[in-house]
Amino acid sequence: KGKKMDQSSLETAVRAALENAPADLKFKAFFLQLQEDLGVDLSSRKAFVKQTVIAVNSEKEPDDDSDEDSASSSEEEEEEKPKKKSGYNKAIQMTPRLAELLEAPATVTRPEVVKLMWAYIRSKNLQNPKDKREILLDDPGLMEVFKVKKFTMFTMNRHLSKHLWAEEEVQEETEVETKPKAKKKAAPKKASAGKGNGKKDAASASKKPAKPRNHPVHTLSPSLARIVGAPTSSRPGIVKAVWAYIRANSLQDPSNKSVIVCDGPLRDVMGGEDRVTMFSMNKFFGAHVGERVDGGGKKKKKK
Repeated sequence: KGKKMDQSSLETAVRAALENAPADLKFKAFFLQLQEDLGVDLSSRKAFVKQTVIAVNSEKEPDDDSDEDSASSSEEEEEEKPKKKSGYNKAIQMTPRLAELLEAPATVTRPEVVKLMWAYIRSKNLQNPKDKREILLDDPGLMEVFKVKKFTMFTMNRHLSKHLWAEEEVQEETEVETKPKAKKKAAPKKASAGKGNGKKDAASASKKPAKPRNHPVHTLSPSLARIVGAPTSSRPGIVKAVWAYIRANSLQDPSNKSVIVCDGPLRDVMGGEDRVTMFSMNKFFGAHVGERVDGGGKKKKKK
């Protein structure tokens, strides 16, 4: 297996192999069979092969829910074991602007985001006619979101990752803020003996412990404080509290969960709007967030 293939030839070979591959073929089996058929050692090109498989499957219109069984499935999944809901298929949220642009539902998975992106790209004819692998972000909406002029079908997922997150991530970060950790008492240092130890002790003593990640806390307007239940909060705390209020008062439209039907208190926060979407409501918070305060609730003094 001393042969070598350039990237273009390898991509062509992968696409051709996928046309004849069974729909339920696992990536690991597909990769091994591809190496055998081509007579080439592809161990150093596995990531490229996998990206090509994902890109090809994303281009296809889904006929059913068999995507999880296709060759793009994680190679770690084994046929003998029951399928587990991996992080790749976990429900996620998008940044409001991207969700609005793609007209995404309330909760989506990463494969669904990729399909929505491809639908949008095709509807706007954004693929480079000379090289279909290249996406030209001539569309003002995508340019606003990604801040680049173009990317390829292989790098698209990397750009998307900056705009996706799991809902529990916000909750976990907020819980860290509201539950301060107790400070650990430093263990008494033993007197060092021998040559050179003095320098090591001095160096270790000068190192500062890592600071916990805390989100800035801001003062809130009376209207928003009424919803949040506190006069100050961090931005993740605001989002979590508003969603708790929405769910507690059943304010989501039953026919479309991404639409929020505002009651009186929420309408005061949402600029007088009767209905907002879960993707647009965050923009209303800015008018109700005031100065930053420190942990003691006092305004930070400007130096």
